[in-house]
Amino acid sequence: MNINESLGILFDSIFYTCIHFCKKEVVFRFQTLVQQNEDTILYHYNTFRDSKQSIDPPASLFSLFYYDKSGSCVLMDYFITHIDFFQDSVEDFLQKISNKRDFKVYVFEYYFAKYKDTIDMDKLLHLDGETVAKALALISETVDITSFIYMIYHFSDLVNELANYINELIPLIKAYHKKNRSHIDEVVKAFINNETLQLKKRFVGDDFVNLTKQTYSVSLLARYIIVKRTTNGHHPYAFLLGCESIALLSQAIDYRYVTIESTIKTFGNELKLEILKELSSQDRTISQLSRILHIARSSIGHCIDDLLHEVAIIKVKKSGVEIYYRLNAEYFYRAQKTFACFIDELMLALQKNS
Repeated sequence: MNINESLGILFDSIFYTCIHFCKKEVVFRFQTLVQQNEDTILYHYNTFRDSKQSIDPPASLFSLFYYDKSGSCVLMDYFITHIDFFQDSVEDFLQKISNKRDFKVYVFEYYFAKYKDTIDMDKLLHLDGETVAKALALISETVDITSFIYMIYHFSDLVNELANYINELIPLIKAYHKKNRSHIDEVVKAFINNETLQLKKRFVGDDFVNLTKQTYSVSLLARYIIVKRTTNGHHPYAFLLGCESIALLSQAIDYRYVTIESTIKTFGNELKLEILKELSSQDRTISQLSRILHIARSSIGHCIDDLLHEVAIIKVKKSGVEIYYRLNAEYFYRAQKTFACFIDELMLALQKNS
């Protein structure tokens, strides 16, 4: 078993900064995954802050760590895309972002590529005034654009500030990892334990991979993250595990099957819609839904089974013989995107035909 400690330390440095800037969004995101309170979710973040061995990031870096509804930020996305999980170090990451031209293209495309029909990316990269104004107006609908103005006009300086900040933060995160080494070892041991083998098979998708011979790194601040990379589609694998990965893995859902057909199946039934409306206000059991909607328990149960299969809802807790159900926020984010893409394709086809 190989441990790439740098990977977890670097990711925790990124995630620490995400929490600092967007604590409310981070907590909401994780509460949709695992039913835990804010103090539990932020345990390592708060412990690290309380140790007085932490620093505050410069406010100018907000645009690089803005954590949105997708559960990511541009620097996380860049990390996942560009880092070699098997051997890269903090120095390798800093070297990659020091290529400011390529890094700038990546960051700008991350935020503005979805507006490609409205914004000329080449003009934006070359700071054309009208294009910049249009881009800022578009993102101002969802976020405070102050730091984005700085990002667009002073990107080179921003990268220098990022590098200085990361270099200052890394030793502090590294010391925190060293202090929690036993916890990190336990996370890896839990992941490769035979008792959870079936869970891993769902995630890895390979019955023959020997988990004890793979590469591992652990993030303490990102409690539920599980990211895998492979060199050739089979093995070896490199894993980045959150400190409570097994808790999340037990609820792992494959979202590849959220299609336009499946979303229509979810929303195209009147009783299912009524159930979804009730669950949007609070978690409920089948018995509670039956009483509220005045519908036979068996009919509610049938719809609940369908909604579970369609991953629109999840089980959150058991009370006696009753199970409480909750809307799966991740599903609705993806369903919205799927439906929007379908409508966009239809409108594009109509425009061409007309």
